[in-house]
Amino acid sequence: SSADTLTIISDAEFPANATTCSFQDAYFIVTAENSEQWYISDLNDGTAWTATQFATAERDPDYLKNSISLNRTVYLLGDFTTELWSNTGGDFPFEPYTNGLLEKGLAARWSVGKDEKSVYWLAQDNRGHGQIVKASGTKIEVISTRAMEQALSGYSSISDAEAFTYQNKGHTFYQITFPTAKKTWVYDITIG
Repeated sequence: SSADTLTIISDAEFPANATTCSFQDAYFIVTAENSEQWYISDLNDGTAWTATQFATAERDPDYLKNSISLNRTVYLLGDFTTELWSNTGGDFPFEPYTNGLLEKGLAARWSVGKDEKSVYWLAQDNRGHGQIVKASGTKIEVISTRAMEQALSGYSSISDAEAFTYQNKGHTFYQITFPTAKKTWVYDITIG
């Protein structure tokens, strides 16, 4: 179809309860509500799906909330952990990184952003929530300050947070908004 045409996915094998979509190496990648599984489309066709083309984030199983692709790595963000997978060209083309388990999950599904080097999100783990982190490959770093984390702990809800990255005047920023708290924070990625 034309680039300016929206097409309904009518394939009966499209995953039920799909919640998020990303794209890498000519595959559309979707996660599904309340599931550890993630699915890929047929090559170069987001309208065609094969029921057997899925994998399970299983290293430290938790429900997947989102996925994002950066530098040919798929970050599968779960409730409490994040797994990294890459395309190795097998029957199911993606395989997990050997050391690709990050001990931080996603506190808010729509808080994920990226630049050319890192992925950013509002994190949680089994010990708590409310930190902003960045990951570059298998290296993860907390970038929120203690003062910011204290402020976040006072918000009645953080699960509704939404974020994105953008550039302005030579700087790249990660901006996160907390609708319930009516607060927005901006991190200057360029300065750190």
